[in-house]
Amino acid sequence: MSGPLYWILFNFLWYLLDALDGIHARLTQQASEFGAFLDHALDNIYFIFKFTVFAVHFDLLHVFYIYALCLRLTASTMVF
Repeated sequence: MSGPLYWILFNFLWYLLDALDGIHARLTQQASEFGAFLDHALDNIYFIFKFTVFAVHFDLLHVFYIYALCLRLTASTMVF
């Protein structure tokens, strides 16, 4: 398997498991505000990792892309 195929597979598994853990928590009545916050925080950490790998791989270290990352992080922290 090549690199992009691993990337697609990893992202698919991430999104699938990210959706399933919330469903499981609600069905088993283990949902909490802290769990929702933690899920949101880990999603943002994953986004930073994914964006950084993508930017480094495609040499997108232009000021505009760094600004887009900062804007995304600011918007994500304003949710909570």
